[in-house]
Amino acid sequence: MKQPAASCSRREFLKFTSLLSVTPVFTAFIVGCSRDEDQLGTHAERMIGLLNHPERARELGELYHSQETEIQQYSYEDLTRALLITLGFDPETISEHTLVSLEDRFREQVRLDFLEENVVVVKGWMLSRTEIWLCSLAYISTHS
Repeated sequence: MKQPAASCSRREFLKFTSLLSVTPVFTAFIVGCSRDEDQLGTHAERMIGLLNHPERARELGELYHSQETEIQQYSYEDLTRALLITLGFDPETISEHTLVSLEDRFREQVRLDFLEENVVVVKGWMLSRTEIWLCSLAYISTHS
């Protein structure tokens, strides 16, 4: 009688299959960790990474955040979603593959904001709405 090429004992097989079913259940119950929130955090970090001077941007974001009640209503996750939507991404289906065009979309949206005069002045800086929201996201990311 021939033995199969990949053989294991019944006990080893049962251990292995029981681990497969427990792993997804266990990861779903980790407190404070939601797959969507983790992905939103990653996307937010990626957007914040577009800023040339993140510390200066945080300062401008803090000023804007303290003055504008509209932006104060947004949580970190809500502002991330709003920015992704502004850039033409669907926050529910976005992936690393679709984020390849993030920088191009950001630049294009900033250009459109200026064309449509959708700008604000903060501490002498004229910024597009998209830019200042990203600055606000950078600020909120350090305070959430």
